[in-house]
Amino acid sequence: MVVVVQVSNGVRLVKLISSLPPVQKAANLTAFSTDPAVSVLLMDSVGAVGLDLSFVSYVFLMEPIADRSLEEQVRVSVVTTPMHG
Repeated sequence: MVVVVQVSNGVRLVKLISSLPPVQKAANLTAFSTDPAVSVLLMDSVGAVGLDLSFVSYVFLMEPIADRSLEEQVRVSVVTTPMHG
């Protein structure tokens, strides 16, 4: 549902999900972090493991992450990162 809404509004997104090959995951992450036209990174909990979120402005958790420590890691990495401007 979220993907359909984003795409229909012309928002460019990339995915970082477990079913993608590692090369595609790396390319998508690079696109998100360097291409200003790509404004949404859609990922599952596997994609979030060890991810540096220092370059993002907002994180929306669309559903709870089963691993509470991973969810807390995501929240803390965004809250404690200084805003870039």
